[in-house]
Amino acid sequence: ESVDPERLRGLLDQLETLLATDDTTAGQVLSEGRDLLRQAFGKAAVVFVHQIDTFNYKAALATLRALHTQLDNEPPWTRHE
Repeated sequence: ESVDPERLRGLLDQLETLLATDDTTAGQVLSEGRDLLRQAFGKAAVVFVHQIDTFNYKAALATLRALHTQLDNEPPWTRHE
């Protein structure tokens, strides 16, 4: 199954808003989008998920912004390793 970039961007945007305001709803949104994040970002998503699961929202926000930049520049699932 391929990654839906629009769905992924929507998820990242929603999480960014929640994390920026320390909204614990981020955990619920994450649980609904966890598989999509792992499919799109692999190991990087594991770090991000852990940060949210442990309420380290400041670090999670920084990680999310890095993932967003990565998505804008070169979606990870398009790489040929």
